[in-house]
Amino acid sequence: MSINTINNRLEAAHRHCTANEAELRQSKVAGCFYCASVFLATEVTHFVENERTALCPECMIDSALGDASGFPISPTFLAETHQYWFERLSHGAL
Repeated sequence: MSINTINNRLEAAHRHCTANEAELRQSKVAGCFYCASVFLATEVTHFVENERTALCPECMIDSALGDASGFPISPTFLAETHQYWFERLSHGAL
C-alpha cells in the first residue's frame, strides 16, 4: 500500500471521530486512537454536547472510533492512527 493510500485511509478514519454518537450506537466494539484502548461501544457515555462527539471512556479524548465506521478496531490500526494524528503533528510534519 502506498504512503498516500495509507494517509488517505487515516484521514478518512479521523472523519469518523466527530459527531459520531449514532455510529457508535451501531457499533459493538470501539477504540481510541489517542490512548489505544479497545472497549465495548456501550462503555462510551460521554459526548461533546453540541456535536455529539464521543469521548473515550479511558482518557476522555475525542478520538473514539466504532467498528460500524468500517475501520478495524485493532491495536495496530489505533497505533497507526495515533502516530499520524498526534506524533506526526507534534513533530511539525504536515
